[in-house]
Amino acid sequence: KLTEWLRDWDSVVLRGQKKAVAFRPGGGIPENVNARAALISGPPGIGKTTSCKLVAQMHGGYEVLEYNASDARGQAIINEMAEGIADNMTINFSGGPAQRKTPALTKRALIIMDEVDGMGGGDRGGNAALIKMIKKTRNPIICICNDAGSQKVRSLASNCYDIKFTRPAKNTIAQRCAQIARQEGLEVEPNALEALAESCGSDMRMVLNQL
Repeated sequence: KLTEWLRDWDSVVLRGQKKAVAFRPGGGIPENVNARAALISGPPGIGKTTSCKLVAQMHGGYEVLEYNASDARGQAIINEMAEGIADNMTINFSGGPAQRKTPALTKRALIIMDEVDGMGGGDRGGNAALIKMIKKTRNPIICICNDAGSQKVRSLASNCYDIKFTRPAKNTIAQRCAQIARQEGLEVEPNALEALAESCGSDMRMVLNQL
């Protein structure tokens, strides 16, 4: 879903070639496939951010600009973009011309805003500002959170293409970790890897740290 959305972003958003919206099986609200931004949700440690970076680089050739929406720097970026200060140069808070105080964008930049569920709802650096930024910026934006159903991101979700990630099965994690262990010259019993995956709640990042 993410690959297809990003592949079609230029034609849908910049050229106005909207895609047909199909209703979901069993009814419900149709998917917002023509959204300017995507909202990736799922439990921590399952590779949401890594997946977004890989899709952006491998399938779109984008320069990835990653920010934490819940910290001061990320909120400053959101405010600058929401107010339309950015131009078509690279986002840069250090170096470059001394007069450049505000962020700017390359034509092929993709913005990742992580931890959007840690934001407030206010106009400055909050959800309202992020929604305004999404509507103004001529670059794809991927927002990442743990729970898209959270009250904190409900208004944001209605402006995004909602894509949910789920935890992989413990045997899938065990197989992948076994492959990584072999590459690192480690010998680990498959049963031990499955037990580790289960004890870590299928959190891939935690399993790798335990290895």
